[in-house]
Amino acid sequence: MCSLKEPIDSSAALKSLKMWSPPGYAAKAMEAMGVPVVAGPATEMYALISKGTVDGFNGVSTGDAAFKTAQLAKSCTVVEGGVFTPIFAVMINQGVWDGLPAEDQKAIESVSGEAFARLSGAVDEWNAANLKAYTDQGGTLVTPSATFQDEMKAAWAPMGAAWVAKANSAGLDGQAIFDFYQEQVKAVEAE
Repeated sequence: MCSLKEPIDSSAALKSLKMWSPPGYAAKAMEAMGVPVVAGPATEMYALISKGTVDGFNGVSTGDAAFKTAQLAKSCTVVEGGVFTPIFAVMINQGVWDGLPAEDQKAIESVSGEAFARLSGAVDEWNAANLKAYTDQGGTLVTPSATFQDEMKAAWAPMGAAWVAKANSAGLDGQAIFDFYQEQVKAVEAE
């Protein structure tokens, strides 16, 4: 969460800002904290932020130089576990897949799934380099207090519960899936 004004170091500081956010969970996370939100696609965020339509932004990496917004932020608050993480998937039509030769399917599978995800780890290095550039140019990083972190987790917990309920309604064990995902994230972070 980045601020064009004062640092976001408490719930009160966050609520005092109008934030840009991508639509969906990131916007809902801000709304759950009682924050006024202007939600829209990332392609429009620079115009809103640079013109002062909003006081801050969230839902993109601090290192996401592609949107050129970090240069406008006085400070960015690094939330444990993040506010929002975009997930990208590469999909192929079943009919097209079935029409591929077996050796091509095997080659695609060798760089798919976990292998593709691990290749995407280079984004973490890119983000770290951009984050360093941000602080080198005078940007400030704020670590939320335990109290502020707990307030965010409590405000956002209903979103996780709603996801579990939706998965359950589809005949899945939503809590087991949610817990498995959390365990996998912890395992990868520990590597």
